[in-house]
Amino acid sequence: MATFTVSHQLVSLDFDLDRQAVKGLTELSVEPHTQNLATLRLHCERPVVRSVHINGVACEFSRQSPGTRRALVRKLLRAGDEAADEGELEIAVPRSVRIEPVADGAAGPTGFKSLKVRIEFYMARPAVGLVFGCSDTDPGLVTVHTETQMFPSMTRTWLPCVDRADQRSTWDLFFTIPACAGAADDPGSLLPLTVVAAGELSSLLVHPRDPRRRIFRYIVSTATPACTLGFAIGPFASACSLDGRLLANGEDAASAADVPTAAGDEGNAAGQRGGDGEAPVAGAPERPVGEAVAAAAAAAAAGASGAPSPDADRDGRDDDSGSQQVPLSAATATSAGDGDGDGAARANRNSKLRKDTVDAIGGVFAFTYPGLLGELETTCSFIPEALAFYSQEFGSYPFTSYKVVFMDGLSEPIITCASLTLVSTDLLHPRTVIEPVYETRRCLGLAIAQQWFGTYVTAETWSDYWLVVGLAGYI
Repeated sequence: MATFTVSHQLVSLDFDLDRQAVKGLTELSVEPHTQNLATLRLHCERPVVRSVHINGVACEFSRQSPGTRRALVRKLLRAGDEAADEGELEIAVPRSVRIEPVADGAAGPTGFKSLKVRIEFYMARPAVGLVFGCSDTDPGLVTVHTETQMFPSMTRTWLPCVDRADQRSTWDLFFTIPACAGAADDPGSLLPLTVVAAGELSSLLVHPRDPRRRIFRYIVSTATPACTLGFAIGPFASACSLDGRLLANGEDAASAADVPTAAGDEGNAAGQRGGDGEAPVAGAPERPVGEAVAAAAAAAAAGASGAPSPDADRDGRDDDSGSQQVPLSAATATSAGDGDGDGAARANRNSKLRKDTVDAIGGVFAFTYPGLLGELETTCSFIPEALAFYSQEFGSYPFTSYKVVFMDGLSEPIITCASLTLVSTDLLHPRTVIEPVYETRRCLGLAIAQQWFGTYVTAETWSDYWLVVGLAGYI
């Protein structure tokens, strides 16, 4: 029986792309199930833990050496319960930290006051979980992505957390990255970087102490297991939104005075907390931005560094790289039938269906490398209809947005995360080539179905995961 649950987790990751290193900070809202809670066990396979605090009090901790992934699978399938998957990080709750019952009449999920567990950690050249890479065709297009998988979960390889299929929580994700990738002495080679992650983009901030860096904040408001988290970082200059809004809107990124930043940054520590052990807060005003303007905001913010903007203007004219921002719906409507009355009527019905679906979801967006916008629009043209069908047959879409990122370096053709799908660029195809259409739509259709069965509806134990895989494949 679980002695505690995690109701919410804040995660802040600071990336050094040149050294392939990550400085991290996470804060868990722990709900004790008993007043005699003496230890906490979290999953933490690869991160090196620097410090742990509970309610501001330093804690003793120990970390077991993780076994191989194959041994973990055998153990989970053999035991079939949570006792076989306790976690590698053991934290001793200090005697000075009192677990108190909630006041009379106060709402509490377990009857006890929450504990704030703050962990600082780092990783250098991670072997699994996080992949630092580049485009297959251009080494200058640097990328980072998660190897998200449900069984066994990979999230524990880059984040201390409770990484069990039956444990859900909401998430607050911060990503600090360089504004641009490329050689600083060659402004023409600079490309703005974008983060696309699980959840909904809440804000894009200029780093308060380093204007050459940006902070993306994503919020996962639907409680999901840790195994469904994922993100991609890269120069995703080609992007389109379902409802035809262009990404280039000329808005600059917001600035902030205080945001949670990764451990070890002395310049940020003073603004991050007022005293030792206090929880990270985002106290500065933030200006929310939607998924559809993420790339434009990154490009505008990168302008100060001399990077050329890859975005087109509102009239859809070509940018310097030759790509063109065209509404996704326009590409679909054009292919529905030229001059044919039935085709036009069908296109109108499909357009209304797409619009209703997007309005209910909050937005559907696709991203990829510069120069591939035409292929991106053609490949993704059916996604609104697929979302509309699944929403009608199996209930409302469970998240607030849906993103698709086409990139190189993936170990699988598709990687499914909460509200996000990472897809190999091998599945991109132009309008003039029809041979790959069936396979591409089959793969993307399965990825969309997994938003219902696999990320929202999950197995109670790892050994039951075959059931949700089968349901996603069936629908």
